[in-house]
Amino acid sequence: MDKEKIKQAIKQIIEAIGGDTIKLQTTPQKVADMYEVIFAGIQQQPKINPIPTTNKDLITLKDIKFYSICEHHLLPFFGTVEITYKPNKNIASFGSLTRTIEILSKKPQLQETLTAEIADTIMNQLNPQGIIVKATARHMCMEMKGKQAKITTEAKRGII
Repeated sequence: MDKEKIKQAIKQIIEAIGGDTIKLQTTPQKVADMYEVIFAGIQQQPKINPIPTTNKDLITLKDIKFYSICEHHLLPFFGTVEITYKPNKNIASFGSLTRTIEILSKKPQLQETLTAEIADTIMNQLNPQGIIVKATARHMCMEMKGKQAKITTEAKRGII
């Protein structure tokens, strides 16, 4: 990540919107530092930790919080993810599933893309019989324009 380029771009944005650059002297550095955090998923790959099992019953994790950035407006969308899967030969450590969501959500994208990427990552690394991933989110790009709505997306893979 080129934080110096980000700082210069933020200075230009502040000037372009008519902002008072004297009061906002530290803003470019603060934005560059924050971008390093909120876009950390661009340079990371999630890893699911499988645990051998004979269990074939459904497993559901609910209310896993996530924060992401809309690729159209570069504004936040955030909410929760619910994962339901039917194990094959392994179950996943809960920590590795929540970390997968954290990594995959930290980049600019669409909610639909994030939901599908979570499902595909778990299918490819854990190989369950089936999975359903549901993401419900609030989008600041809509709410800041006065449109109040929660968006839910679902991705289904395999047999559940």
